[in-house]
Amino acid sequence: MLFVVDCGRRMRSHASGLSHFDHCLNALLLVTYIALRQGDAVGLLTFGGRDRWRPPRKGPATLNALLRGVYDLGTTLEPSDFTEVAARVRALQPRRSLVVVLTTQHDEDEAELRAALTLLRARHLVVLASLREGSVEARIKAPAVDLDAALSASAAVAFRAARARSLERLRGSHTLTLDVAPKDLAISLAERYLEIKRSGRL
Repeated sequence: MLFVVDCGRRMRSHASGLSHFDHCLNALLLVTYIALRQGDAVGLLTFGGRDRWRPPRKGPATLNALLRGVYDLGTTLEPSDFTEVAARVRALQPRRSLVVVLTTQHDEDEAELRAALTLLRARHLVVLASLREGSVEARIKAPAVDLDAALSASAAVAFRAARARSLERLRGSHTLTLDVAPKDLAISLAERYLEIKRSGRL
């Protein structure tokens, strides 16, 4: 199992008191614990201005090794290059694996993401876990007290719909996807991992 973690500028968004990046790290550590208990090897690759590689390993020492590998990680102001990280995964991890891409996806990423995921799926089983942006939901739910508020809510609705259509198209191209609020990522990802294990797809 290989976690591919986005450290780019979109991961600086906040929800429930934590950045999207921190929510991803929490999910990574929970699922790593579960996967190691299942006897799987777990590794880490980061992108978006932070390039860190921890090859998949088994055993109880792996969790502590990953903790040491991420404790000083943070986000950057750089854009995330999905094509480049897909090529790095192909080069660094030749053995078929479950590759979990943790990011905050926007609809304008679709073309690049599709190409990157297609490259990864040629060898690996891929899950794209994308975090919803709480600020978008807040704008939708805010009272439309004036024209500016109404226009802001309308733009947020359009953004959410475009993102949902993009994810649906990626799902239709045989990519496993998660589209969740940051606070729900850890449990949703753990459930998806266990579902994949039960299905025998790994």
